[in-house]
Amino acid sequence: MSIPPVPDTSGSVTRRVRVIGIGAGDPDYVTAQAVAALNSVDVFFAMDKGDAKDDLVALRREVCERFIDEPRYRFVELADPPRARDGDYHQAVADWHAARADVWARALTDELGEDGVGAFLAWGDPSLYD
Repeated sequence: MSIPPVPDTSGSVTRRVRVIGIGAGDPDYVTAQAVAALNSVDVFFAMDKGDAKDDLVALRREVCERFIDEPRYRFVELADPPRARDGDYHQAVADWHAARADVWARALTDELGEDGVGAFLAWGDPSLYD
């Protein structure tokens, strides 16, 4: 199974970004569709949340090493912006999300070629996330 590129009708070159579901966090749960998507990626992006959560990045790397046939990809770790712990909780989360979006936008521009395919690896149920 191959993942076809998204057609660009404008004639210009476009970056493509995939969010690839990798199951519940165990590499044994990765689907064939996810494996095909993994093998189409040039640059994987992961948020570095510090030493206490190094295993989150390590698991993503393990999935790539296990399932990608030709390791031509790069892995880019992005520093997770700090989240304010005082004041209005909802505003602090909104500000943190905006700061993360800025980090991601810069990384996509700086780290991914104009015709490249980038990806974020996600596991679990997104409805349960913060």
